[in-house]
Amino acid sequence: MKNVHQGHRARMRQKYIEQGLKSFSDHEVLEMLLFQYLPYKNTNEIAHELINTFGSLSAVLDADMESLTRVKGISTTTATNIAILKDVFLRYNLSKTEKEKFKSITDVIKYGKNVLAQYPYEQFCAVFLSSDNTVLAKREYCDKDVQKVLVNPKQIAQTALNTNAVSVVIIHTHPMGVAKPSEDDVEFTKNLIQTLAVLEVNLSEHLIFSNSAFYSFKISGLLEKLKQQI
Repeated sequence: MKNVHQGHRARMRQKYIEQGLKSFSDHEVLEMLLFQYLPYKNTNEIAHELINTFGSLSAVLDADMESLTRVKGISTTTATNIAILKDVFLRYNLSKTEKEKFKSITDVIKYGKNVLAQYPYEQFCAVFLSSDNTVLAKREYCDKDVQKVLVNPKQIAQTALNTNAVSVVIIHTHPMGVAKPSEDDVEFTKNLIQTLAVLEVNLSEHLIFSNSAFYSFKISGLLEKLKQQI
């Protein structure tokens, strides 16, 4: 049986080498991934069971480890290896954009989604930019143990000073709510604009993401309105 599995796996690997992943169905992608974790099991059956249980490849990768271990053939170790795949993909996307330039609001939105897709709880981060909109640094302000955002304008201003940033983009999530600023969000943004202005640093955007939408202070006109009030 071991030799049968080895022959099948060799053919699958050769298929990938010659045709790439586009030639694979979703269950075959999972099957091939499971080769690494289950050297002596029929991963084809397990891959089918995963797709049948969760409905799609993306749903399998989104599943928590407890749910994954309910599938026959998936141990805690294998569930951990499956769960990390999505996190690696998110880290890959984030790494690609770390030193990219923001050429448009679309780039800022894409960056924000890559950053915050990693966190199921409310998250707040500040991105510090050079004069040509290259990302100089990113700082996250959240205590994951209490799932509470902990930040004030002075902290962000200090990092802007330390990194010689010319502008700052603020990004945060409302994972359990709507993509709309609260009164506290508006007041915080106004205070941050004022604090950064002392250092001649511009707050160029504040984005709020929910699970299905986003809100842009800049696009809405609220950012400019707040600047005019100072």
